[in-house]
Amino acid sequence: MSACDKKGKPLVAANIIQSGTLDGPYSNGEIYVHSVNGGKLNFGMGGVWGYPGATVAGGGVGVPSYIEGDWAKKYEDKTPGYHSYYRISAPIDAILAEKKIRTLLGYYKHYKSKYGTMQVVVEKEEIRVLFTLDCYEKWDDCTPNEGADPNGYVINAPQGSSDVVELFRGKGESSLLPFAASSFDPRNFRIHEHKSKHGKVALTNGLGVATRQQEQVTHLSHIKATWQQFDSEFELDPNDDMNIIFTPPYDPNAPYFEVDAELDTALIEEKIQAYQTVHKRALGYTVIQVILNGDGWLRLYYNSHCQTELDRKLSDCFYVPIDDPNGWFTTVPLVGDKNQMARLRKAPFYYTTKDFDQHRKFGVLLFEAKGKVIPKPEDKSEG
Repeated sequence: MSACDKKGKPLVAANIIQSGTLDGPYSNGEIYVHSVNGGKLNFGMGGVWGYPGATVAGGGVGVPSYIEGDWAKKYEDKTPGYHSYYRISAPIDAILAEKKIRTLLGYYKHYKSKYGTMQVVVEKEEIRVLFTLDCYEKWDDCTPNEGADPNGYVINAPQGSSDVVELFRGKGESSLLPFAASSFDPRNFRIHEHKSKHGKVALTNGLGVATRQQEQVTHLSHIKATWQQFDSEFELDPNDDMNIIFTPPYDPNAPYFEVDAELDTALIEEKIQAYQTVHKRALGYTVIQVILNGDGWLRLYYNSHCQTELDRKLSDCFYVPIDDPNGWFTTVPLVGDKNQMARLRKAPFYYTTKDFDQHRKFGVLLFEAKGKVIPKPEDKSEG
């Protein structure tokens, strides 16, 4: 079979997508269904509950060929956070999926539908991809053509009264803690300079070598960094919120530092998981931060970078643990560049109380080392 319509164009099976659940509330991260024509659509619609669930119209979904993504089970009693986490990465039998889609497209004797609907439905670690034309006996004539389904592909929808064909059913991995570099624990890489500048960092990890802000990282194994001392105090210009005054000014002859070290991957993961275990709330946006200090020290932290909205309580985002037998938990210094510091002034509701500031900086120290003094690194961009 060819995944094309009668005119030779790629078959568009659905113009509507839905994301639902069969056993209570979930939060879907990013769940991508890839199609044979090279496109993909994200069925991750945030918080979902029930079948068929959240609906989005627009675009077009072809014959599916692969599914990947993650989702998390919420507590039904509205306890904050998640009960368990799931993820999957699996191929879909596109040939069989197309046969099922075409069977349903020719199934009804009188009912005609302008739009097909593709559904992704989760129940714990199980995830299903369904296709329907939304024919409901209560309102529509859903009489099938004689012999329209010799293989028995058309089945009743779960918790519904329409007909569907099941294009995929599989089980993902499950965990009580979020998977690294997932929607629920993204571990975005950040480099911060404190009384330093010209910082460059290469962080070797399970996804490659991260050198730029916001890259995802996991299973850290090596770090190499260079930076220069910039031992100046700074304050916001009282006449210009977007300007910072440094005292004394920058000294181009200030020393440079370097750290080139192997990281204990297993210990770092153990520390991160300990932090996740005691954190009562959903982690949200997590970061791996490298802080380059002007005194020559490099420190590597993990924490949840949660920002509250105006109408939310500060305690919704943060929790200071009481169970820390190894003494791993600490505060993460609040440092930032010129624009970041100016934004704090522009958005004071993020930093309105001392209590908030203390919670904001709670995290776990993964690694620290004193850099050795080195000559000024060669600027490869020159010449």
